[in-house]
Amino acid sequence: MKARGIALNADQRTYLRDLLGLCYLRLGEQENCLARHTTESCVCRSALRRPHPRAGVGEAIKIFTEQLESSAMT
Repeated sequence: MKARGIALNADQRTYLRDLLGLCYLRLGEQENCLARHTTESCVCRSALRRPHPRAGVGEAIKIFTEQLESSAMT
């Protein structure tokens, strides 16, 4: 969007970052639950026990943490 000179307001940025976070959660699900299907590979179960080993969920955590911190400041 920056490369094309498209400006977004705060609500639009939040909405797009939420969608991006959900996309990364879905990627994490595919990386874990589908590729290595066990009860220990599901996103929520692993996250409760230890840091998630896959990039998708790690990125989702990063995005949603930023969203929470941003909303706490407003």
